[in-house]
Formats: sequence, structure tokens, C-alpha cells
Amino acid sequence: MFNKVRGLNILKRFDYPLLLLVAVITVIGFFVLRSATATMNTGSSIVRIQLISIIIGVVICIVLSLIDYTYFKPWGYFIFIVAIGLLIYVTLYGYGRDIEGIGSNSWIVLFSGYTFQPAEVAKVAYVMVIPALLANLKEEFSLKLFLLTIVASLAPIGLILSQPEFGSAVVFTVSLIFMLFIYGIKFKWFAIGIGAVAALLPVIWLFLQDFQRKRIYSILTPGAEGVDTSHIDKAKMAIGSGRLTGMGLFNGTQTQGGLPIKDTDFIFSVVGEELGFIGASLVIILIFLIIVRIIYIAAKTDDLYGRYMTIGIAGMMMFHFIENVGMNLGLLPVTGIPLPFVSGGGTAMIINFALIGLVLSVSMRRKQSIT
Repeated sequence: MFNKVRGLNILKRFDYPLLLLVAVITVIGFFVLRSATATMNTGSSIVRIQLISIIIGVVICIVLSLIDYTYFKPWGYFIFIVAIGLLIYVTLYGYGRDIEGIGSNSWIVLFSGYTFQPAEVAKVAYVMVIPALLANLKEEFSLKLFLLTIVASLAPIGLILSQPEFGSAVVFTVSLIFMLFIYGIKFKWFAIGIGAVAALLPVIWLFLQDFQRKRIYSILTPGAEGVDTSHIDKAKMAIGSGRLTGMGLFNGTQTQGGLPIKDTDFIFSVVGEELGFIGASLVIILIFLIIVRIIYIAAKTDDLYGRYMTIGIAGMMMFHFIENVGMNLGLLPVTGIPLPFVSGGGTAMIINFALIGLVLSVSMRRKQSIT
């Protein structure tokens, strides 16, 4: 189970560059979060939970990296079933909408006010189970396995959409697209899929909640009457006011003032205002390097299961980064997608480190034939 790399010292094969990149962006994120929550009544609690989550996440990351990732196949199915059960439960009994009915019922209360988001747990299950099904399908195609793969791939997405949590559903969708691309699905099928989605847009629009439509309007028609862009305007103002070097931590006018949801959704605006163009560029570069490193590991992995798992995680990370930065810049609709390793949120932090742990496990064993 541990140290199965055929005679090689597993510590020598540890992917230190990836872990270092994650460590740097996590440290930056922690101090940015401290500044972002300095004027919030719950600021100290948010920072404490973040620190505890980082510690737990690092431990889980290291433990998972030391375990041969192939052992996660049977456990993945169990976690997947549990995750589906939790998604069904949160769809029926979860909470998250404010008094105006805005938002999604995506959270479950545990104890003493502590909460967690089942969709985060489902991410780990998803990148364990779908790669296993695709690997089996690649080795020996069967109609039964094909249908099972389709159901398993779409079930979490459908349940998350029913909350309704569009952003998280897209995270799973992008991960699936990445895995299917590496699997070898021909480009024409992707084109057909895009065409089908485009044709269904009018129907999809009818099923969107009012607040979701308003968020799309805020991007497409920002100056139109009745379209509220105040959140995005403040976020862009914060980023712009940072200029080259920023105002410094705990000194941002918008950050310490009226910037909304600054501990999660709009954390990148805090980076832009207080660390400036240089700090924001550093965060984006770190993001880019993390994604490139994960894709590199996938490309160098011979085992199909490990390759699909790693590229699926790359897809998840990429969408999170692009969507969060994009909505802070006013280029994409606000969906509540956090910035990995930077935004506040205990469940998300732990899960992100768990995903990195899976990548590290694959990385250390991607060429087991070498002696």
C-alpha cells in the first residue's frame, strides 16, 4: 500500500515543485484572507477555521501522496455512493439561500454552526470513480459499462444543478470534458455537444433562477436599467485602485470598507487592491504553474487510471481559477466559485489539498517500470 515504487526511494520521487507552488499560494492566500476579514465581525473565526483546515489539508495531502493511488479505486466507489447520498440530502434539506431566495441550498449544518458542502466531497469521489470507469471502458468496451459511465458522470452534475448550483455543476462538467478529451473522444463529438447545448440555451434559460439570470445580465448588459452590477463594480474598483504595488495588507480602501463577499467570491479583488498588479500577477503565475505541472504529470503517466484522474483534477482546478478571476474582473458571471488555496472555506481547502495529494501519488508512481 505504501512505498510501492519498485525499489525506488519514494521520497526521491516526491513532486516537490508542485507542493512548493501550492505552499506558496496557500501562504499568500492566508495573509490576504486575514486582511480581507480584519473588519468583519466573524473575521477571527474565519481565519481560525482556515488555519485549521490548512493543517488538516496538508496532513491529508501527504498521507494520500504516500498511498498507491490504485488503492483508491474500490474506496472511490464507496465515497461516490456516499457523495451521491449527501447531494440528494442537501438538495432536499440543505440551506444556503438568503432571505431573498438568492443563492443555492448547497450546505449541510454539522454542529455548533459548522457547515460543509457535499459538492466538495463529490469532487474527490468523481476523480476516483469516473477515471476508473473510463480506463475499464478503454480496455474493454461494453454497452453495460458505457451506460454506467454515462449515469455516473451525469448524476452528480444533475443533483448539483437541482440545488441550484450552476458554478459547481460546471466544475464537474469541465473535469469530465478534460477526461473525455484524453480518453480519445473525437473532436466532432465535442462539436456536436457544443451545438446541442447552444440549441438548448433557450430552454436552459427558462429553468434558471431569477438571480442567475440577473448575474448573466450583469455581464451582457451592465448598463441596462434594473441590472445590478454593484458587486462587480466594487470588485473592479478595488483591483484598479491597487495599481502597480498595491495599498498594502490591511490598507485597502475597498477591502477594509464595502467590498462584498471579500473572504470568498471576491478574494482576488483583495489581492489586486492590497498587493497590486505585481501581487495579482504573482498569484496568476502560481495558478498557471500549478495547472501546467498537473497537466505535465498527466502527460507523463502511462497508467490510464492515473492519467484520467490527474487530468480531471487539472480541469477542476483550471475552471475554479478562471471563473473566480474572471468574475472579479467582470468578464464572467458571478457564480460563487472560490479561488483555490486563497478563498476562505474549510471544506474547499481540505478538498483542494486532498486533490493535490492524489496528483502527488500519481506523480510518484507514473513510471514504475524504472529501476
